[in-house]
Amino acid sequence: MLRLSSIIRQSVRCVDSLLGVRSISTFLIDISSEVQNALKFTPHRVVALESTIITHGMPYPQNLDTALAVEDIVRQEGAIPATIAIMDGRIKVGLGADQLHSLAKADRDETIKTSRRDMAYVVASGRQGGTTVAGTLLIANSVGIRIFATGGIGGVHRDVAETMDISADLIELGRCPVTVVCSGVKSILDIPRTLEYLETNGVFVSTFGCENHEFPAFYTRSSGSKAPYNFNDAIEAAKVLHVNRELGLLSGMLIGVPIPEQCALNRSEMDAAIKQALQKSKQNGIHGKEATPFILAAVSQLTKGKSLEANMALIKNNARVAAKIAVELDRLQFHQHDSGSGNNTNQASETENINRTPLCIGGSVIDISLTVLEDSFELNGGTYHAEQYSSAGGVARNIAEAIYKMYGNVHLITAVGNDRNGEYIRQLLPEQCDSSIIKTNDYATCNFSLLHDRQGDCRIIVGDMNAIQAIDPEWIKKNVHLLQQSPLTIIDANISEAVMQTIFRECLRYNRPGKLNNRQDSPIFH
Repeated sequence: MLRLSSIIRQSVRCVDSLLGVRSISTFLIDISSEVQNALKFTPHRVVALESTIITHGMPYPQNLDTALAVEDIVRQEGAIPATIAIMDGRIKVGLGADQLHSLAKADRDETIKTSRRDMAYVVASGRQGGTTVAGTLLIANSVGIRIFATGGIGGVHRDVAETMDISADLIELGRCPVTVVCSGVKSILDIPRTLEYLETNGVFVSTFGCENHEFPAFYTRSSGSKAPYNFNDAIEAAKVLHVNRELGLLSGMLIGVPIPEQCALNRSEMDAAIKQALQKSKQNGIHGKEATPFILAAVSQLTKGKSLEANMALIKNNARVAAKIAVELDRLQFHQHDSGSGNNTNQASETENINRTPLCIGGSVIDISLTVLEDSFELNGGTYHAEQYSSAGGVARNIAEAIYKMYGNVHLITAVGNDRNGEYIRQLLPEQCDSSIIKTNDYATCNFSLLHDRQGDCRIIVGDMNAIQAIDPEWIKKNVHLLQQSPLTIIDANISEAVMQTIFRECLRYNRPGKLNNRQDSPIFH
């Protein structure tokens, strides 16, 4: 049995080596079921996330709150998050809430900042490791993840002439065909030399949404250096990412996303804080992989926490951009496969496209998620500090948005209030949906408030679903042409029984979808 296991491992390594896409034996990696399913069915939608930012980049509880928020943002955009770390000597791809909580509270001195050079030791000794950008790139590439979101990458240190300190992130970017979405190079580094080093390693560098190609500097939107290219949107980025892999270049891409303007810090103020932090690091003899965490902590102290807040904001923004690119890449791959199958042609008529459009009927909701940031609380009328996150929800609306993101076409019959929440929900879907969405003045847009404890467990939910009453049988009949054209009609249980009966009768009348049993004694009508 041992010999057979050894033969299998050697065979896997040989194949991996020939393909040039895997560098770590998957026998050493535990992949969560969520990520495993995504890699099997929609691999391009998976977004890798590093863990050094949790173990060494931020203090507790901000590290945990940010990690949970980033994963949530990736999911909201239609992608799947895969936080990567080493726990108990096993490489983990995709962490659960309990694992994230454990990692966030772990002793920093006992947790190893893990790059390529450290990985064998951390795994062999059964230790715990927060993977750096380089370490995360290596693992992501090994399991087939193509997009990775982080805060900022490492680079060439300012005293490189004395120390020869150049981050392994740059080397790994040159040999892993993974796209890194970040806010540029950490401001504490030598950004011009870092860009030169990336060019030497054949790494494609671009900005995102910057017509002037101004390369970001982590805390600030401008570094004074220019990137060779710029992407205007996620679609453009996905196309280049796709061709990079098709050409077999086997090198990574770096996309620099400026920190949101309202969160950016003053450049001269940051330069002064970084200068002091670098001096403090030198005086304390800090060097190697301990230098960056030390300097970032010092900068946070000097800016009275402003740099930490900026760090949290830019990471969330980068995750959102990375997820959008992942969704567009998956859509691009899907359409190419669909075209190659011979089922679709450029001559397909507009009518045929309409007739292939699924229809969703049901609720649209605004979810307001509140996470209490204190270790315990009681529902006794007390006041507690919490973090709020709002998102669009509703069963039918969620399904409609998912279909739209995956396949590009959908119809939706729903109801929203004539308010800002309703306007926001309508903006998330294609314009063609607007004519079948009821805008009612009688009710507010449906909403739910969810209260979570620090561990992420939901403690109570309160909601207002009155707007769903605006969907009545007459509105279904008014939009029956959408049902006639649809190959698939999806309803949720929020609508009334009368509306359900109307939908079923119309489906039977027009034989949609497919062949239906037209028995009048069917239990569906009882």
